Amino acid sequence: MLSGLTSSAIVYWPVSYSELSMMDKSNWLVLGLISIIITMLLSRFFIRQKKILLALYFSLGATLAILLRIQYDTITIDSSSHNLALIEILIVFFQSFPAALLGAYLGKFIGRKSK
Repeated sequence: MLSGLTSSAIVYWPVSYSELSMMDKSNWLVLGLISIIITMLLSRFFIRQKKILLALYFSLGATLAILLRIQYDTITIDSSSHNLALIEILIVFFQSFPAALLGAYLGKFIGRKSK
């Protein structure tokens, strides 16, 4: 979960809220690539762990980072700034989960081929 939290924070936290777009293609690409790479590496270390759980933990960490960002923005900027917070959370989860699942299975596949 820490890896998902960190990667999502890297993608979304440096951008100010007025410029933030959850549907920006570059955000999707960066978070997707980070998801694939990190879960590939994690699946090599946690061989016995179910791959879907690795992807789920990563995505929950990414979702937690967005939840923390929403909390920060509503406390410091404006309490009405995230009226659609649930949709933002779902977008990040569905943005990171498929890529993390792909990365977990790619890591498993590469691990088999290298033996």
